[in-house]
Amino acid sequence: MSRIILRAVGDNLIQEALYKAAKNEDEYFFENQYSEITTLIKEADIAIVDQETILVEDRNEISNFPAFGTPFEAADALVNAGFNVIMQGTNHALDKGFDGITGDIKIWKKYFDRIKLVGIYDNKMSAKEIPIIEKNGIKVAILNYTQSLNFHRKPFFKSYCVNTMKAIDKGKIRREIKRARELADVVVILPHWGVEYLYEPVQSQIKWAEFFAECGADLIIGTHPHVLQYKEDIKTSDGKYVPCYFSLGNFISAHMNLRGVVIGGMADVEIEMDDSHNISIIRNDIIPTVTHTDKDFSFFKVIKLSDYTNELAEENGLLKIINTRFNDNVDADKLRDIYKDIMERRALAKSMFKRPLDVTLFNYYIMKQSRKNNS
Repeated sequence: MSRIILRAVGDNLIQEALYKAAKNEDEYFFENQYSEITTLIKEADIAIVDQETILVEDRNEISNFPAFGTPFEAADALVNAGFNVIMQGTNHALDKGFDGITGDIKIWKKYFDRIKLVGIYDNKMSAKEIPIIEKNGIKVAILNYTQSLNFHRKPFFKSYCVNTMKAIDKGKIRREIKRARELADVVVILPHWGVEYLYEPVQSQIKWAEFFAECGADLIIGTHPHVLQYKEDIKTSDGKYVPCYFSLGNFISAHMNLRGVVIGGMADVEIEMDDSHNISIIRNDIIPTVTHTDKDFSFFKVIKLSDYTNELAEENGLLKIINTRFNDNVDADKLRDIYKDIMERRALAKSMFKRPLDVTLFNYYIMKQSRKNNS
């Protein structure tokens, strides 16, 4: 009998405040941002992170919203923290075009003996491979797809460069899951989907989750909405139950659009294979986390919510802005209440964003303000 622990975190969203805090002269040191939870990451046999943004070597390509470019040193920090699966099939995959994808992959290649990079590709051959990582005799296939590319189009002759999940892609996805099912003991799907800032999945997420489960997925771990969403077991037509984390929220970010954006979740999954190669998921929990900083944004850290105190919340610069914006007093206790509300499906009723249109109008306003400030 064999067991493995799989842990996964959500959006590693390196906004301007984060890379400025990491900068020392012309170098960037992101290690401290993950130092509080590296033990949790390194305990896992498989540790997955959604690297939301494309990495760049050229300092002139470093950029913030809406088209991100993240200093390449972020790769060093994530690998040193213990992550061995990097997903990059996100809505920001083509922020720097196809050249951005090839440049990003070049940065990760020096770690290819230690990590699996999933979701983006610089050639047709690698795009056809099923990414598999083996631990303790258990082979785990990991497939990553994104629902959106932020209105970017995949290059016509290089459409392989990022895995997408549109209706037209369903046949391809079905075939890939079938191949993964034949090659591996466990199939994990990492969809980048849904609507930002909504505390509950929209109908398209639910339909895709049912599709993945029916195709043969064993575990579904979603990202993109920047807030946590509840998890649920998806029942297939043959009676199988597939755990689905609809969204793990932000792993780390400088978001301040909603109270819940500072809360993230680490999927904590234990998988067992018996002597007959039968697979069981014997635990699928969430370890909630918080993005912490000071009033000057001079540093950022990810801290377990269970370790977060009201004293820390009092100094958190993100919470100061959120509290001012919403005329509120969000402290550590209130963050725990928000987490509980999300898991118990009560948070949406208390949120300013209740439907996709609310988010669209808000994002339009933010984009307009961003352009105004940069003009």
